[in-house]
Amino acid sequence: MAFAHPSPQGPPLGFVLADAPIDIDALFAALSDELPGGVSRHPIQTGDGAPAGEMLAVDAQGVTLLLAPVASPVPDEAALHAAHPVWWPETSAVRDHTHHVVITVARPQGAEIDHDAALHEAVMFSVIATIVLEQPQAVGLFYGSGGITLPAGPYRQMVTDALEAGRLPVEAWVTAWLTKHEDRFSGRTVGLDAFGHAELSVEDSAHEASEVYGLLISLAAHLISTGDRLQPGASVGPSADERYDVLAADEPHLLRIAF
Repeated sequence: MAFAHPSPQGPPLGFVLADAPIDIDALFAALSDELPGGVSRHPIQTGDGAPAGEMLAVDAQGVTLLLAPVASPVPDEAALHAAHPVWWPETSAVRDHTHHVVITVARPQGAEIDHDAALHEAVMFSVIATIVLEQPQAVGLFYGSGGITLPAGPYRQMVTDALEAGRLPVEAWVTAWLTKHEDRFSGRTVGLDAFGHAELSVEDSAHEASEVYGLLISLAAHLISTGDRLQPGASVGPSADERYDVLAADEPHLLRIAF
């Protein structure tokens, strides 16, 4: 099967989980404080034209984001399934959430999205999400584009610290899920395809779980920040003496690191 990098997927889509209703007036006020004049309110209508609440449109540095409170949990326990044990040793807050706020990017029809545009969207998504997560009812964010649910406080801290330091909050966008078979670990990223790069995997590694996770996340951070694209036949590693081959996998948009 021929290898190919995917086109950037998306747009970014996330769900702020809440243990009580998040008032749209409070959201409008909080967002307007940060983006004066950049927030507007719009009615939501059902297919037959009946009113179904309101949504907010936010203009953030050329990116339009839409936000809509929903009076129900995220369907199908999707947020719970994405509650990574690194972040959620106890998942009752995710399991028991009762409301959520949808956040997504509204791309212009026919817009061509490259790596740089996808990266800018992701940054603006995270900036707006941190504001919404300041609401006292918020317990976490399920980021569908990266297959990860993060607690509200750590998400805000991660994004704020990274952006203030001139770094990218990659772990807010990409995660690595690991499995263990006997004494060996395998892992795979989720979320790199949003930036137009194939996902990365490690199979049956004798390295520790933390090393497999660290390799995948550090590679993801490098690829997202630089826009570089790995190809089968390349090698990666921390030094000239420690390199690991990059191999084509059995899927067209997947690369395996021989780690």
